[in-house]
Amino acid sequence: LKVKYLSSDPATSESGQVWYNSTTGSLRAAGIIGLASWSAGGNLGSARTNGCSGGLQNSALYAGGGSPGGATELYNGTAWTGSGAMNTNRFGHRGAGTQTSYIMAGNDPSTAAESFNGSAWSNETAYPVSVSGIGAAGTDSAAVFFAGGTPITSTFYWNGSAWSDQSAANQGGAANNGPLGAGQSDAVFLSSTELTGLQGRTQLWDGSSWTTSGTASTQGDSRSNMGTVGTSCVSAGGRTAPTGYSVACEAFNGTAWSATGSLSSPKAAGGGAGTGAAGLAFGGNSSGSPDVTAATEEFTGAVVSTQTVTTS
Repeated sequence: LKVKYLSSDPATSESGQVWYNSTTGSLRAAGIIGLASWSAGGNLGSARTNGCSGGLQNSALYAGGGSPGGATELYNGTAWTGSGAMNTNRFGHRGAGTQTSYIMAGNDPSTAAESFNGSAWSNETAYPVSVSGIGAAGTDSAAVFFAGGTPITSTFYWNGSAWSDQSAANQGGAANNGPLGAGQSDAVFLSSTELTGLQGRTQLWDGSSWTTSGTASTQGDSRSNMGTVGTSCVSAGGRTAPTGYSVACEAFNGTAWSATGSLSSPKAAGGGAGTGAAGLAFGGNSSGSPDVTAATEEFTGAVVSTQTVTTS
């Protein structure tokens, strides 16, 4: 066992990590003291699937999808309330930002983009290509949008008023719904495509190019994503067959995926919001009847604690 010699405890640590703190003169180790789990949250006002989503666990939004009129709902950590409708309802669109400052694009054959200020939507400069299932991360004035289900490999920056072309992804395909990463210098593309051999592939964006990373263990598509930094992300649920849905949930540490607490009920093509430690999965298709759900589940990540190791 190799033990790192450090002058202070690391800012973040993973379960099983061991080091020697030279300042305190002690051997230190990190271990899980609380497992990841899901609990019931407030139901959406209208059950729907394939809308755009984002925000945090106590301030999320869900807009469009299978709801007439492009309905928008906002979550406060307890309940959903209605807000201003999108100008054009659509399916398979994606977005980035917060509950009060958000940019959205996508939905083949449309290239329309819209921004949300917490109460109303405004039309923005059109997205450069027509595609559904794009990925997105960042803020309403500094976002990266990428890939899509044709499949295409395009990557574009949004600066608050215009789109600019960036380096293409190594491979295309639809992305999952919800944020994975911080944006223009940090994003995670977890492939959601149904094309054989591409599901679960992971690519990392560093601000100038994409690199291939670890593959997710569960090969489902249309998952709910959460994670505002690329080194702490969660992806949950997904479609495992034409009529099958998953409860599987995996966490990403910037290098590899690992299993974490399972959803209470299987679902796919719903929304995702929050961080890798405190997230949400809501709406989407389910295995129940009716097959579109309004249910919301809240995610609490595993708790890692640092302890001094004593020997005798």
